[in-house]
Amino acid sequence: MLDVSDPVRVNAAITEVERGLGALDYLVNCAGIIDVRPTETIDDATWSRMLAVHLSGTFFTCRAALPGMMARRSGAIVNTGSIFGVRGQANAAHYAAVKAGIVAFTKSLAREKGPYGIRVNAVAPGPTMTGFFARGVGKSGAALEAAAAERAKVIALGRIARAEQVAPSYLYLLSPAASHITGECIMVDGGEVMA
Repeated sequence: MLDVSDPVRVNAAITEVERGLGALDYLVNCAGIIDVRPTETIDDATWSRMLAVHLSGTFFTCRAALPGMMARRSGAIVNTGSIFGVRGQANAAHYAAVKAGIVAFTKSLAREKGPYGIRVNAVAPGPTMTGFFARGVGKSGAALEAAAAERAKVIALGRIARAEQVAPSYLYLLSPAASHITGECIMVDGGEVMA
């Protein structure tokens, strides 16, 4: 497991990947943590950790992968945002803030590295039935199912996503089928936000 908040480890991991497997043509940033609490109760350490894992981690991995992509004048990066970074979220302001930062970073990097043939996009999932969602709502078993059903009431499709419904968006953005798409943030949220 890689601690993406540590730039030394990130640099070493990218070097090891390129040495062992060859050129790094695709990068997906999806490391994350969740924390739910009112803003006035977010302590400095929690705020810093949220920034370190999500925003700094995305920056560190992109920075480490870019030299090789730039040298080859090709590559595709997909970062992970969230609908909370687009619409905000009560009791998760720190999480929403870093996700909004990732979207802005994605767009900025797309503009900067487009001349090198590097595409940079983001996927912003809505609620997805994973362990991450369970930790976010703090429930399991029947209580988790009830929380998911309640959350689904504000989603146009009326259901929480499954991971296999979100993953193809990443694959699409990495694929040649998306060769003229960069700087975009695709929301995979069942129609919750529709921004």
